[in-house]
Amino acid sequence: MMAARGFGRVITICLCVAVCVEGYRSRSTSLTDSLNILSKNTGNINNSGIVNSGFNELDFRFGQNEDDKTNDEPEDKANATGPKQAAEAKLTFPGNCQPSRTKLRDGSACSGQTLFEDNFDSLNESVWQIEQYIPNTHPEHPFVSYQHLTTGQTISTAGGILQITPKLQQDLPGFTNDTITSGTLNLNSGCTSTESRCEMTVDGADILPPVASGRITSKTFAFKYGKVYVRAKLPQGDWLYPEILLEPFLKKYGSPHYSSGVIKIATARGNRQLYYGQDDYSNKLLYGGPIMDLDCRETLLSGKLRSDGSAWGDNFHVYSLEWTPEHIVLAVDDEVWGRVKPRRSGLQAKFPSHCKRLPRSRLRAGSRMAPFDDHFYLTLGVAAGGITEFPDDSITSNNKRKPWRDGSRKAMLKFWRGTNSWLSTWKLPRLEIDYVKVVAL
Repeated sequence: MMAARGFGRVITICLCVAVCVEGYRSRSTSLTDSLNILSKNTGNINNSGIVNSGFNELDFRFGQNEDDKTNDEPEDKANATGPKQAAEAKLTFPGNCQPSRTKLRDGSACSGQTLFEDNFDSLNESVWQIEQYIPNTHPEHPFVSYQHLTTGQTISTAGGILQITPKLQQDLPGFTNDTITSGTLNLNSGCTSTESRCEMTVDGADILPPVASGRITSKTFAFKYGKVYVRAKLPQGDWLYPEILLEPFLKKYGSPHYSSGVIKIATARGNRQLYYGQDDYSNKLLYGGPIMDLDCRETLLSGKLRSDGSAWGDNFHVYSLEWTPEHIVLAVDDEVWGRVKPRRSGLQAKFPSHCKRLPRSRLRAGSRMAPFDDHFYLTLGVAAGGITEFPDDSITSNNKRKPWRDGSRKAMLKFWRGTNSWLSTWKLPRLEIDYVKVVAL
């Protein structure tokens, strides 16, 4: 399914029935005025100064239960890897608005309604927050800092494509090889996180993160249940991995160890060749799904290995998620490759007893889908290294062994010391995003 184009930059946030409008009333037209505009010009609802190309009713039916189906015929699907095409759009008026199980932070939605859409003809920083901080408390402990740079940008747009490009910290102004092991990284100006994640000084083996990368989040838009479509080309380069995520808005089940959950919509390790024993962990392996425990993070993950010799980062693909009160389904180019359904006593019942970090009592107080029963926001970024994505003793091209061990205090230092062995593989290191779309169930 191709996103509608030709309207310039398109970022859409829903405006449906009066309850949905109420939260935006201070910066939008009235519902009556909006409908008058619609009746005259199907391409113009202005909801906080953002152009809306009409209410798209797009229904990808992968992973549906019988109870989820409607009497509407599914729309034709465009070729995900072909030229961009405009998606069909039709108006949704309150008179024929079918209630949706999708929930917004400040209202409700109509079934099939496009709630959020960005085609990245430019980057709207009133919608996306460009992150700047050091993820030193993140469960994955990536060997990066996220930086909002004014020169040599890690986040940019070109030709309607969002580009997130990792760079070596030592190559940025004011840094050298020596400062990585003896200097300070000060991100206080523009820092988007807590004080402890805004500045770091080298302390023995705890060097500065050797990679500066980019990450954006839709902090102004969060939702509960819905369908997400991301057309993307994944990065390639040893020890890189993309972040195409849903992250919890309130973290009501707790913050550490994924207690409130995260959904990896799609990821693939950047190595063109990577084996762990006989298993292929390279860029040919797509993996993702919900994570809710650090020690047992792979319990609910799924994978899809390409068998045609190509890698996921060779071309653009449409990575899709359907998230409902009954299941989480992952698809790529309309082909389902991952499905997670809770047991009668919830998702937490799928985890064995040795998964000690699960907040089981809090999860039992939620729904069967807990912790995935609250509002989540979108995250797009690129990370490197870390302690969760690359198995120890895995072998990459030229029979090179992973240069660090996950449990070692010197993990990031050893990764950086191996720069000469992996930097030459970063020929296509950036994550490229054509569009992002969120549609109500």
